[in-house]
Amino acid sequence: MSIRSLKWVLIVEMALSSLYIAMTRGVFLVYLAEKGLDLAGVALVSLGSGVLSTVIGVATFKRPELLSRKFKLKLISAHGLERLTWIPLGLIDDILLLTVVYAIYSVFQAITSLSMNLVIFGSFNEEEVRDVVAKRVASGAAASIIGLGLATALLGFLEGYGKYHALFLLGSGVGLLSTALTMTQNLSHLEGLRFPCVVEERGRIFAASTFQLALSASGALFSMAWTPFLIHSLGYPAYLAAAMGLVGTASSVFGAPFWRHLHPRKYRIALLLNAVIPILVILSSAPWFQLSLSAMAAFSFSGASLLGTYLFARYNRWLGAIRSSALALAVGGLAQLVASGLGLLLDSLFSEAFAITTALKFTALAMTALVIPEVAIVPPHIARAYANAAYGVTLMGYRVSVAITKETLITVLRILAFTFTLLTLYVIYRTLSLLLIW
Repeated sequence: MSIRSLKWVLIVEMALSSLYIAMTRGVFLVYLAEKGLDLAGVALVSLGSGVLSTVIGVATFKRPELLSRKFKLKLISAHGLERLTWIPLGLIDDILLLTVVYAIYSVFQAITSLSMNLVIFGSFNEEEVRDVVAKRVASGAAASIIGLGLATALLGFLEGYGKYHALFLLGSGVGLLSTALTMTQNLSHLEGLRFPCVVEERGRIFAASTFQLALSASGALFSMAWTPFLIHSLGYPAYLAAAMGLVGTASSVFGAPFWRHLHPRKYRIALLLNAVIPILVILSSAPWFQLSLSAMAAFSFSGASLLGTYLFARYNRWLGAIRSSALALAVGGLAQLVASGLGLLLDSLFSEAFAITTALKFTALAMTALVIPEVAIVPPHIARAYANAAYGVTLMGYRVSVAITKETLITVLRILAFTFTLLTLYVIYRTLSLLLIW
């Protein structure tokens, strides 16, 4: 299969996958909120997803050969099992069991995401990656409109939790069509893919990863808080909460192509627009206002996220395709973990959650201005120096923390050993005393 054919297969695969996601994960937060879960409950269900994605990403980054061997078999297996896992999710009432099954789904989803990233990063150059990703986002958004439109209609007309099982079942069937399409791809060029033995430009990679972490964590926390806020605090029905996703997705159809043709420096504008939205959510409960914010959030986030894609594609030459994909997955998983942890701490404090989301987005914006040479407002050599300094300080802090933890642990063990020795001597002394008295 030619590279051009592969590009179009990936675009169609994204459309089918987005249709499946719209009818499953797209309404999952609404499903959890309708079950009575608040921000903390939603965060708890999502916690395992962040942990497992991070572990899989880090493991693959350390040992890239774990993915490159029998690559297509791993991709197809995870791709199909991810979709099948949604079938029982709509039938489970117990929250603990639901959390476990969702964690299992997260494992398959993480491997699928990692593998699809490798297909993209390992098959195209930097400019082609941007083009493929932008077209996948646009086709996915167009398909999601259909999926979310159907989901919104079913949630509005059907009663009870059976409507979610119907959606999950239908979505799984559509998703398996994308798996069948993926099976037709010739991915032999990715089998046993070589990777650099030494990672270069660690400071720039660290800066890009930290930017992506702040952006993704803010997006995850915002999603976790916004849906329960609409249902529990504003009293929105499930179908109206689902319509928020529909409007946002429709906005993404225009957002991705719009930002794609601008210079990456312009992505800072998208990030600035995206950063102010969370603090606007609490200003009005009117549906038209919330729907407008959803459209603006999706439009601006599509531009902000393209910057992360651009950076990872650019740094592919220093990391290799496998490590680039693994790092993207690990950062995404860590972002989910951070958002879930904050959600557990904040519980139903929605205003505080929105404020933290805004702070994270402005942190990401500040990083683009100072430590990412490709888009910084300072000269590139100064941005590189800042990035290297931040990496050095963080690495030093990590090593000091490890050293302190190690020394602390050794000291504690010595104290415990000394205490145990004193207790042993005391027992011996008391035993001898009793024997002598007797």
